[in-house]
Amino acid sequence: MIDQLTTTFDPTKYTDDYRTALLELIESKKTGQTTITAKTKEPVSNNVTDLMEALQASIDRTKHDEPEKKKTTRKKAAPKKKKQA
Repeated sequence: MIDQLTTTFDPTKYTDDYRTALLELIESKKTGQTTITAKTKEPVSNNVTDLMEALQASIDRTKHDEPEKKKTTRKKAAPKKKKQA
């Protein structure tokens, strides 16, 4: 099956569009033509959440919301006596 799909490599089937565009740009700059470039990207907004800071704030809120529990000690119940048969 692989042999059926295998062909010889023919480089003329493929073109390097990036290289072609780059060579055209270089030639146009050498001749002094003005070039049109893409606009600069707008800065990305900084609404990134600091996860560690958010987690710490959440922990701090829950600490203040819950009153501290009083520690109570319980006496252990006396072991039950086994009935003799």
